[in-house]
Amino acid sequence: MTSRQDFATKFYGPLPLNQSQSRPRRPRALISSLSSRDGETILLRARLQTSRAQGNKMVFLNLRQRTDSVQALLTVTPEKVSKQMVKWAASLADESIVLVEGVVRKSPEIIKSASVGDVEVHVTQVMWQTWRDRIQHTERSIAAAPSGFWNRWTIAVLSRRCFSCRYRDRVRRRAVQQSPSRHTPQQPSCRSSSTF
Repeated sequence: MTSRQDFATKFYGPLPLNQSQSRPRRPRALISSLSSRDGETILLRARLQTSRAQGNKMVFLNLRQRTDSVQALLTVTPEKVSKQMVKWAASLADESIVLVEGVVRKSPEIIKSASVGDVEVHVTQVMWQTWRDRIQHTERSIAAAPSGFWNRWTIAVLSRRCFSCRYRDRVRRRAVQQSPSRHTPQQPSCRSSSTF
């Protein structure tokens, strides 16, 4: 199937960088409160602790907020969840931040792998909070800053915001390019050229 035939493209994928342009004011549920919300449609922001694909039509997601976790189930459903959506969700990296919308249902048996084991979330939408957008926003901030603005403290703060070493190093290189006099050793004004 091509992406044109994928009817669920609006229900999954990377979440665009908002930059406070809109505020939908949708309340997000806490995993610890899901036991009392059977049958409700909820919006949940959590980390993907683990994922287990069961064939190409079902994937189990273990979602975590701090110390609370719940099992989420994503199954192929006509006009709601496609096979591509299930495959994409199964390929998400552990510890990814996801925004999940789904219906809370009582579990037929206690789920031992989750701290909230009496319910599970039947997922209808899953969006991924990308780090690339955060990195690009940070890089645009560096490029727009006045010369001499970046110092070691600012670079250290940005390093904590950037989540992988590759991007952290890119941010550092950009900062050094913005103010080279602070971070690079001074080149001698004249070089001695000796020929042998």
